[in-house]
Amino acid sequence: MILSEARGEVRRIEDFFSAKLSNKRDLRIYLPPGYSDYTNRRYPVLYMHDGQGLFDPGSFSQASWLVHETADRLIAEGRLEEIIIVGIDNKGDERLHEFTFPLDATGGIPGAPDAECRGTLYERFIIDELKPFIDRSFRTLPDRSHTGMMGSSLGGLVTYHIGFRNPAVFSKLGIVSPHFVRLDLNSLEEFPFYRSYGFNDLKLWIDIGEIEAHILTRHVREVVDELIGEGFIPGFGLAYCEVPDAAHTEHDWAERLQSPLLFMFGKVGRPVSLRLHGRGQIGLKGATYRLNPLISYDSGFAQTVLQGTYEVEFPEILEVQPDGTLVPKKPGTTQVRFVKGGCRIPKRSRWWKSCPNM
Repeated sequence: MILSEARGEVRRIEDFFSAKLSNKRDLRIYLPPGYSDYTNRRYPVLYMHDGQGLFDPGSFSQASWLVHETADRLIAEGRLEEIIIVGIDNKGDERLHEFTFPLDATGGIPGAPDAECRGTLYERFIIDELKPFIDRSFRTLPDRSHTGMMGSSLGGLVTYHIGFRNPAVFSKLGIVSPHFVRLDLNSLEEFPFYRSYGFNDLKLWIDIGEIEAHILTRHVREVVDELIGEGFIPGFGLAYCEVPDAAHTEHDWAERLQSPLLFMFGKVGRPVSLRLHGRGQIGLKGATYRLNPLISYDSGFAQTVLQGTYEVEFPEILEVQPDGTLVPKKPGTTQVRFVKGGCRIPKRSRWWKSCPNM
C-alpha cells in the first residue's frame, strides 16, 4: 500500500476565555491533510479533553497521545474520515472540579468532598461557547451525527456525562479509562462518580487497561453491563475493550487510539484473529478473575467480545460464568473454549489448589 505523505496541521489558540467558567485556557486544533486544499469541504469534529497531552508531551507526565500522527496514518490508509480534532486544555488544579457532576442533593458526590462539581458549567462552556466558536472559525459539519467527544480518566467521566446529557449535540463518545468509581485505598470503600441516564441514540466506545492501578476493570465492566441492560447492543452502538497489559498512561492510550477513532469516524476493517486472554492458573481461594476474549481486525482495531459461550472440558474442576468470571472448584487442569458464531478459541489453563500471592 502506498500512503500519502500529506500531514495535518495543529494550530494553537491561546487564552480562549469562558464567561461560564470565568477562566481562560488554550485550544489545540488538528486540521486534517486536505483542509487547506479543499476549501469547499466541511468536516466532522471530535472534541477531546486534556489538550496539553494530545499532540505534545504534557507537563504532568511528559508523554503524549500523538493524536495527529495516528489520525494522519489512518487517513492516509483510507480507514478514517478526515476530521477536525479540538483539544481542550484542562486547568490543572481545577480539573477535578470541572470534570465532575453533582450526584446528591447537596450538589456534591458522596465520598468526594474535594470535588466542587462544576461539570455543568464546563458542559455549558463547551456547548454554548466553544462549539459555536469552532463552527464559526472552521469549516465544520455542526450537526450531532458529525460531532463526537473523547477523553480519558476524569476526561472519560466528563465525556460520559456531557454526552448522555446532550444527545442532540453529540452522537459519538470515546470513553477511555473512565473514572466511574473512586476507590478509597484505606477503607476500600467504593464511591460512584457517575449516574445512569438510560438508553440514548449514541455510539459508545469504552475501554480500560487490565493493569490500571486506581481504576478497576470491574468498575468499568459493571457500567458496560448496565448500558447493555438499558438497550445498547455490543458490536453496534457499543464497543468495549479490556486492553491486555495496559496501564493508566498517555503511552497506553496512544497505543490503542486507533480503535476509538475508527469506531467513531472510520472503518474497523475485517476481523483477523480471536484470542482468549486471562490467567493460566489461579487458586481455589482468593481474588476473582475473568477471561477476556479479544477480537483483532486488519485495521488495528480491537474489542472485547461481550456475547458468546464458554465451554469447559472438565466442569467439575472449573466453572466459567457467562461474563467470563472463573469459578474454580477443585485442583486440576482443564481446557476452556470460547465460542462465538461457530468459532472456538482454545485456552489451556491450569487450576491449582493454592498458588503464591493469589
